[in-house]
Amino acid sequence: MIEEISLLPVLRDDYYSRKIRAHYKAYGTDYDFMKFYKIGENAVLSKFNSGVVISSGGNFDMNELMFFLETLCPSEIETDSEIFIPHYEKVKRTLFSFPDVSLGEEIEVDNNPKLDDVFSVLKTGFDIEDVYSEWLTDTSHRIRHGVSKVYLYGKTTATMQFCDENNAFFGMIATHPSDRGKGKARKLLYHLKNEYKRECTLFAKDERVSFYEGAGFIKKGEDYIYIRRKDF
Repeated sequence: MIEEISLLPVLRDDYYSRKIRAHYKAYGTDYDFMKFYKIGENAVLSKFNSGVVISSGGNFDMNELMFFLETLCPSEIETDSEIFIPHYEKVKRTLFSFPDVSLGEEIEVDNNPKLDDVFSVLKTGFDIEDVYSEWLTDTSHRIRHGVSKVYLYGKTTATMQFCDENNAFFGMIATHPSDRGKGKARKLLYHLKNEYKRECTLFAKDERVSFYEGAGFIKKGEDYIYIRRKDF
């Protein structure tokens, strides 16, 4: 049975659970675009705008979940379990842990940059130019609620998307084309690892795996994100 909930149960200590807890901390249950559902005994699903995250541990009724997902029709699905749903592309990603590396130098990182400056870099690396207002609203909201933090090092940016006492997860890492090839992204991520003093992780798509391997990042595992095909 799938039911909407207003209080989160105790979740496991993994990426999917941390992301759901971050959603809850940032938005709670007072917004129509942010919903939480219990699936069976232990699985929890969060729906933020058109994205879905599922923390399940493999314990749910697959048929019931598939019907529910077809009803929600999310643009992307993140889950710790293999699912079988038509009209979605299965995209592999690799989880990396940051290495313990001493920079040997101080770098000037802006810990509170103007978000417009951050977006001007991000849009050169991600297809997000058409969603500026949504990105700005969500990012500023998460920063105000202490969930996320944005960094800018010259024309390189990274976002701490959520964090707890054990792990800080990063994403939206990009360097403006005019500043690429100078090792800025690597230096910024090494700096952030030293600043957070806990395990730091990120996901990399296949085309970026060689970069992180070459920079000494440690492979922790692989999973898949399910992206709805544009023709559906």
